[in-house]
Amino acid sequence: METKDLLKPRYKVIADYPENTLEVGQILIESDVFDDWLQTDNFLHGIKKSCAVLYPHLFQPLPWYADRKVEEMPEYVKFIQDEPYYQLDKGVVISWQELDEYIKSRSELELLSHPIILMGYAEPATKEEYEHYLKNQTT
Repeated sequence: METKDLLKPRYKVIADYPENTLEVGQILIESDVFDDWLQTDNFLHGIKKSCAVLYPHLFQPLPWYADRKVEEMPEYVKFIQDEPYYQLDKGVVISWQELDEYIKSRSELELLSHPIILMGYAEPATKEEYEHYLKNQTT
């Protein structure tokens, strides 16, 4: 999945309402074709994005990483927070594998023997961004 697709606004249907054609739990994704439109992944149903914003008790905005399958996650992430995260500064681009190994090496930060990864501190990055970051680190 491309970075731009991962960053598209998404909403989750969290409650039923009269004349609803959507299922509770269904994810709506911003349309590439229509303005102000959220649609299901099979394009059969949708709603105006402005409606989703008006009814947060029915539609929950999702951060880019929420409710994703492992195979949908990006290969690389870029840290966007102002304060360091596990001593990783803003602008660091790292692969999932490197991130996992790095965090596991910091055993004092583990919870229930699993590292805590807060993806709100990062956003998807491309292979090109990763290579550019590595190149700038060595020069």
